[in-house]
Amino acid sequence: MEKLTIVVRIALCLLAMMTTACSTTDEHDSEAAPIVFSGVGVTDTRASSDYISSSSFVYHSRIGVFCYYTGSSPWSTSSASALPNFMYDQAVERQYEGAWTYQPVKYWPNQTDDKLTFYGYYPHDGVGITLKGSNATAGLPAFTFNVQERSQDQVDFMLSDVDADEMHISSVPSQTSVSYQVALRFHHALSRIVLRVVDEATNGQLDFTATLSGWYDQGDCQTGGSGSIGWSSCSENGTVFTTDGAVNANQRILLMIPGNLRGEGLDPVLKFRYIYQGVPLESAEFHLNRTGASTPGDTSDDLTEWEPGKTYTYTYHVSITGNFLSVAVNPWYQAGMVFEN
Repeated sequence: MEKLTIVVRIALCLLAMMTTACSTTDEHDSEAAPIVFSGVGVTDTRASSDYISSSSFVYHSRIGVFCYYTGSSPWSTSSASALPNFMYDQAVERQYEGAWTYQPVKYWPNQTDDKLTFYGYYPHDGVGITLKGSNATAGLPAFTFNVQERSQDQVDFMLSDVDADEMHISSVPSQTSVSYQVALRFHHALSRIVLRVVDEATNGQLDFTATLSGWYDQGDCQTGGSGSIGWSSCSENGTVFTTDGAVNANQRILLMIPGNLRGEGLDPVLKFRYIYQGVPLESAEFHLNRTGASTPGDTSDDLTEWEPGKTYTYTYHVSITGNFLSVAVNPWYQAGMVFEN
C-alpha cells in the first residue's frame, strides 16, 4: 500500500446465481444479480466532526458513486465520452452491522462482455462539496469545494481511483467464486494542517487557539483516476480559518486546499493565541510564504507547498529564551506525535 494514499475497499460482492442462466435482455428478472456493496479498511479520516482510526467507515458514513456502462468497449477507449448512465451520484451508506446499502438497487448487465466502471467520492452531500455537471456530462465528474471557516466544520474530502471494466462473474470464465470483489481506492484531496503549541521547558502542550488567513477557501477538484488529484480555479476570498482551544484533536487541525505557499497574490498568515504560565499571550504573525528564518530553530520557511494527502505539523515553541515555529511533513496517516487516536 502506498504511504500517501488511504485505501478504502468498497467491495462490489456478486451474489450467487440461480442454476438457470440470466436472460440476455436488458430487463432484470428474478435471476438477475444485484450489485451489493460492502466495505473494509479505512484509517485516519474524519466522519461528522471527529477524526477516527478505525477498521472501517463509521456508522452512517455515505459515499457517492458513479457507474458507467460502456457495453463491450473498455474504459480506456470510452472514458472521454462515457456517461454516468448506470449510477449518478448514488448515495451508498454504511449500516451499523457493516453492510452498505442504497436505493434503488441496481443489477449487473447480463450480456457477455458488458462492462461497468465505478468511481466515487467521500463524503456524499458533505458540507462545501458541489458536484459540477450532470448525468449528461461525459467523463469523470469535477467538484467545486469550499473550505469551512471553523475547523470542526471541515470535512475530509476524498476521491477514488477508477475501477474499470468490471463484469458480472458469470461472464468471466476464470471466476468461479461468488465472493469476487472489486475495490475503490480513495485518496485525500486536501492537506492536513496540524497545529501545536509547546512549552520548551516541559515539552508540555499549552492551551491555544489559532487562525490562518490569506489562503484559498474555494477551488475546483478532479482526479485523473489513479491517485492524481488536480486543483484549479482556486481563490482566496478573505476567509479567516479558526481552531478551537478545547482539548480535542480535530479542533486543532485544519483541512486545507493544497497549493504553492508562495503563489502569486497569496500571503498565508498563521497566528497563535495561548496561555503561558497563566498569562494569555499572542504569537507574532508567521507569513508562510516568506524565505529566510527569522529566529534560530525556525524551519517553517523551508516549506514551499502543501500537497494533497500529506500532513504538515506546525509547532509553535514557547521558551523564555525565544519563541519560534517549526514544521514537520508526514503522510496523512502518520501525522503524528500528538493528535492520533
